[in-house]
Amino acid sequence: MKNIKEASKLTGLTERSLRYYEEIGLINPTRNEINDYRQYSDSDVEKLYQIQLYRSLEIPLKKISEIFFNENTSEYQIYMEQIGKLKKKRDDLNKILADLQRKVEGEKIMEKDFKNVNAVIADNETKYGQEIREKYGNQVVDKANEYLRASGGEKLDSAEELRIQINERLTQLVSDEVSIEDEKAKKLFALHKEWLEIYYPNYSKEYHLGLADMYEYDERFAKYYDDVINGGMKFIVDTIRKYA
Repeated sequence: MKNIKEASKLTGLTERSLRYYEEIGLINPTRNEINDYRQYSDSDVEKLYQIQLYRSLEIPLKKISEIFFNENTSEYQIYMEQIGKLKKKRDDLNKILADLQRKVEGEKIMEKDFKNVNAVIADNETKYGQEIREKYGNQVVDKANEYLRASGGEKLDSAEELRIQINERLTQLVSDEVSIEDEKAKKLFALHKEWLEIYYPNYSKEYHLGLADMYEYDERFAKYYDDVINGGMKFIVDTIRKYA
């Protein structure tokens, strides 16, 4: 026979939990005739291990009670129900993890090591290479990559400076509720075009408009500009579509 401290140590359950399980009728330890202390038999301890297992599977105490005391209860059916619930929970967690990963990636868009040309190119290829190549062809992308390699870090430094200017101007225009018809919006477009030409020297109106579509429909880009300022993505997309 084990006292409550020994049963707690064996099972890893707290003494408070043992008392509660007794209170709700899951276990019923005997009492020492001399000091009235609880005494846990081997079968009591085994039942505690079972409770611990069921709880690790997130089976509610009410269901555990049914398993123990209701002969008509199918332990198999309870397991299957719990498997279904745990699978749903797993799927929900996977969706949350995927959403968090997308948000993390969105924070990193365009925040690269502009000194390392090859790292930037490799990063772009990994994240956007397939969709860009499918949309504009290998030749366009390969020429752009060659141009960046030949230019070295200087062009990337210029791109970073332009990115900062674009974000500052975008913030000001959206904050002031400036219309895209305004000359200031046209200057924003010119800055964005200059930034784009660093990466793709064979600039085309179609390419710029395609990029605007990506900004609107790819949540990574949308988050980047909306994080600059709320409404930033819509303003820059509308501006590109007007002036490209």
